[in-house]
Amino acid sequence: MEQSPRPAHCLVFPYPMQGHINPMHQFSKTLVSKGIKVTLVTTKFLSKSFQQLSGSMPVETISDGFEGGYASAESLEAYFSKFKKIGSETLTKLIEKLNATGFPVDCIVYDAMMTWVLDVVKSFGLVSAIFFTQSCAVDNIYYHVIEWMSKQLRLRAIGPTIPRNCLNNQKTREDDTDNGLQMFKPNTDAYMNWLNEQQDHSVIYVSFGSLAELNAEQMQELAYGIKQSGKHFLWVVRASEEGVPMVAVPIWTDQRTNAKFVADVWRMGVRVDTDKNGVFKGEIVGHCIREVMDGEKGKEVKTTSKRWMDMAREAVKEGGSSDISINEFVASLTQHSKS
Repeated sequence: MEQSPRPAHCLVFPYPMQGHINPMHQFSKTLVSKGIKVTLVTTKFLSKSFQQLSGSMPVETISDGFEGGYASAESLEAYFSKFKKIGSETLTKLIEKLNATGFPVDCIVYDAMMTWVLDVVKSFGLVSAIFFTQSCAVDNIYYHVIEWMSKQLRLRAIGPTIPRNCLNNQKTREDDTDNGLQMFKPNTDAYMNWLNEQQDHSVIYVSFGSLAELNAEQMQELAYGIKQSGKHFLWVVRASEEGVPMVAVPIWTDQRTNAKFVADVWRMGVRVDTDKNGVFKGEIVGHCIREVMDGEKGKEVKTTSKRWMDMAREAVKEGGSSDISINEFVASLTQHSKS
């Protein structure tokens, strides 16, 4: 009996930070749904931090050269330098190990921040694709970026790479509750229950990602501004920030939740005042929040956001622009694995 051809095998290697992992993880799930075998690659340190591992794909680890990951490096430059050296060596060993199995590696999709992966790819003669976790909030900037990059590279727009159940009316398997790999243990029930009690568009969300660090003065000014705005908020604070022993905080108000506010104050047309240390004053923060939530500029932002959400739904549905781009990538990868 003739055996069916093996599926193409793709390594997906995100930069080891939460905001880079989840988009590539969602992309990986899409590839799996289209018949590609995917192995997710991460660092040994980070794999120990994952609170949730995907059941739809195996996870393999390499070393970045640090026992404690990025936080244990003396500087960002030192981390990148050692990660390039040790990462190249351990990634090479991983590919050799996988090639000795019944599923040799055909392709590596890697984060654009890790350019050194290309050297490893070339040494094995593999197909490769660079994954850009690009976020553009203004459509004319987005379309110009895509147009320019398309002239430089074989570029395909495949976003948004977020869980399909985050886009209303999108079909998902009933058993697909895997919304991402979490580096921190989430306690979502309390926050979601509280959020569900609030009116639509009434809560601000404040977060500065995995790398940014606020000093005490910045935290105080931000807190003052949020409180002055009079708005409900959800503020995500890492445990390492000023000794705060929690990820969700109601420190400066009687709210039992925390928050993220991201606004381009220049686009909002707000004059920005800082103190001698370059810290935004709390009054400005409060003013920007009220402008976004209640002002005319805020209405413009909400209208633009809704237009982007509608475009995202159209892009990822069957036959949408992102779906077509991913199908083209899958077809190319499948053809290469057969040759």
